Amino acid sequence: MIKERLEEAGFEYHDVNFSDIASGTNKDRTGLKQAIETVENDDSVDGLVVHTLCRLSRNALHTVVLVDDLVCKGKHFLEAINHGTRLFGPSIPVEIAQARWIPFLNQAVAVQFERQISQTRSRASALSRKQDDKVVSKVSAFGWKFVGNNAEGARLTSHDISELYRRGALKSSVKVVACQEEMDQALWAIDVCQEHYLVEQTVPKPAAIYDYAVKKNIYKRTRSLEPETRPQQIRNFSHNIKSFIKQSVLRKEFQGLLDRSVDSLRSKIESIDSFTKIKTSK
Repeated sequence: MIKERLEEAGFEYHDVNFSDIASGTNKDRTGLKQAIETVENDDSVDGLVVHTLCRLSRNALHTVVLVDDLVCKGKHFLEAINHGTRLFGPSIPVEIAQARWIPFLNQAVAVQFERQISQTRSRASALSRKQDDKVVSKVSAFGWKFVGNNAEGARLTSHDISELYRRGALKSSVKVVACQEEMDQALWAIDVCQEHYLVEQTVPKPAAIYDYAVKKNIYKRTRSLEPETRPQQIRNFSHNIKSFIKQSVLRKEFQGLLDRSVDSLRSKIESIDSFTKIKTSK
């Protein structure tokens, strides 16, 4: 349908796809940036085709700005929807474009509202499970180990606990403790990020931190009993660092962690300044 509609409007359909899995609420998605830059900078490309408006953006104002910028730069924008298509651009008569803007704006607002409703339902569900003393997620939190005993007195693993949760076990029936190895692992990764930022002024990629952790024998795989691919291990390792900071039982210690990080950076910066002054004086 899209190809036929473009041909009717005098365009040739180029099958160049840009995709990403990030939420449409994220305005800095890699796939979106690549698509917009290609359309704006490539003279052989006349416009952008979006199969669903939510993949352009789930922010109504952001959606309007993106489309308006493309049209102002002499490019076209085609929105493919269930009931048909909407085409905007310099080849479209003004009166037709104006008539299309109102339903387009309504659709952009509806897409944003749909996201907000989904978030509200998710938060309400999480709050309800917390009030019922049930675990919010049925997946064991990476960065933590669940410790408890079964009927025979044997030690339970995090995966055993996950199975109990799936069967409806109450969170209060299981003792949750932090695994010291994973605490050290997360703190180590945070320090590596600080060191790298101090020197390179950039935050290292998760893959780089993971490779360094493996090289230093820091990385400990605890999330899954099944073999994991490299991308899965990198993603899990990165989640471990984030999970460590976000855990509610550590919120009281979080300020101390920040203070420790700030003090560490401050001392390093002061030592660099001192070295620079000595070098300059010589």
